[in-house]
Amino acid sequence: MCRGGKAVRLSEDHKPNRRDEKKRIEEDGGSVLLVGESWRCTYGKGWGDSRFNMPHHQVMLATSRALGDRELKESRVVSSVPEFTKHNLGREDFFIILASDGVWDVISDQEACDLAIAHFGDPKKMASVVAQTAIEKESHDNTSAMVVQFGWNADRVKKCAKEKDAKKAKLAAKNVDMFASSDDD
Repeated sequence: MCRGGKAVRLSEDHKPNRRDEKKRIEEDGGSVLLVGESWRCTYGKGWGDSRFNMPHHQVMLATSRALGDRELKESRVVSSVPEFTKHNLGREDFFIILASDGVWDVISDQEACDLAIAHFGDPKKMASVVAQTAIEKESHDNTSAMVVQFGWNADRVKKCAKEKDAKKAKLAAKNVDMFASSDDD
C-alpha cells in the first residue's frame, strides 16, 4: 500500500523457502529445492513424482500457496489456505498494488509505489508500469499487477508525486555537480 508516498507492506510472500512454509511442506512429504534462481516446492524427494506421471516442471511451484495446481494441492504440498491480515485505511492511503511474485522478486515495495504514483488516476497504467518494469528487470516469473486506487486523496497524491519529482531532479543535479570538472584546473 502507498501511504503518503511511502510503501507499507501488507503481506509476506509465500515462498517455499520461508521457514514456516518449508517446515509445513516437508511435514507433508514435499521438498523445497533451489531450481535456477527460484526456490520451488515439489511432492516427494526429487525431480518429479511418478505418482502423477508428469515431468518435473509440471509438479514444481515457486510459491507454497496457490488457488490452482491441483496435483500439488492433492499432495498437500501447496496450500490454498490464505493468510489474513487486517489494516485500517487512513487519510494518507493512496492505493494498493496487488502483484504476483515475479514482480516482487525484482522490484521493492517502495520502487513499485514510486513507479505507480506517477500515473495516479489511471490504475491500468499504474499496474502496467509496475509489471513492465519487472519484465525489463528480467524477472524469471509471472509479472502480473493490479492497482486499487483511493480517489479521495487525489490532491495529496499529486502533491506527493510533484515533491518526489522535485527531489529526484535535485538529487540528479547534485550528482552531476559532484562529478563535474572545473575549467579552473
